[in-house]
Amino acid sequence: MNRKLVIRADADSRMGTGHVMRCLALAQAWKDRGGSVTFLSICENEFLRNKIIDEGFTIIPFESHHPDASDLKATLDELHGNGEWLVLDGYHFSPEYQKAIKDAGFHLLVID
Repeated sequence: MNRKLVIRADADSRMGTGHVMRCLALAQAWKDRGGSVTFLSICENEFLRNKIIDEGFTIIPFESHHPDASDLKATLDELHGNGEWLVLDGYHFSPEYQKAIKDAGFHLLVID
């Protein structure tokens, strides 16, 4: 059975590289066990974007991040079609954001 994992982590020129790299390692382990992975990300780092793609993962670019309301809506929209688990890696995902994910019925792993 192909278990689906969705990862939400951002990286720009100033911060976030560690968040995405940590999640990339988790994604590789998930894939090694037969799962598929989709990254939802505002990733301005071309090397990281290419690394995600080269590893065989899907990356869906986001335009704005939480606390912008479109972030949560886009995340939930992607989860409904792509996953049962969401990994959040970043300091900007508030308790309210996390609760909305759980209330929608998804499993949640938060790394901060």
